[in-house]
Amino acid sequence: MKRVITSAVVVAVSALLALGTTSSAYAADGKFIYTKPNKDIATLDNPIDGKCYNVDGVGHTFNDTDTYALLFHDAGCIGSHEEALNPHKQAIESEFKSVKFIA
Repeated sequence: MKRVITSAVVVAVSALLALGTTSSAYAADGKFIYTKPNKDIATLDNPIDGKCYNVDGVGHTFNDTDTYALLFHDAGCIGSHEEALNPHKQAIESEFKSVKFIA
């Protein structure tokens, strides 16, 4: 009987660890809308938190997501960000080559 209980505890703990460590990428809820250099409007829908998006933005930018958008001067989200847009806020004169979202 003791062996059966020990085995059951081991199985339960193993299942808990396996399920507890499973994670999925968090996606911001909403849209990030920006103006391209050719004046076209582009959108990132539900961007993934922590992922760097290499996009070329100039001018009006609207962070209509529930996370912060960090705008970087260089592609690859390298160095410190030039501008941070709060959730559901806009910037009239932005210029960036990449953006990363953080919760």
